[in-house]
Amino acid sequence: MDTVYRNLRLLYDVGLVHQIDLPSGSVYELAVGLCHHHHLICVDCEKVVCIEYCPDLQGYSEQAVRQGFDLIGHTFALQGRCPDCRQAR
Repeated sequence: MDTVYRNLRLLYDVGLVHQIDLPSGSVYELAVGLCHHHHLICVDCEKVVCIEYCPDLQGYSEQAVRQGFDLIGHTFALQGRCPDCRQAR
């Protein structure tokens, strides 16, 4: 298993996969051919759905510059309940 996680880390570092952090651990998606996007995550079943909307980050970028950071990227995830889990409740 060590080799699997090392390889996932290598693929992440070179930009071939994206890491999605869930309460139970991380999952990965292939980055090849994907445009910049974010995720909806179900808090019950941990289903992940891609959304292509990206919020305006100008205010965040300005805050980072004021703090001396050089931004190189960002992640954004919305949490809620998917239709299946909502119906099950």
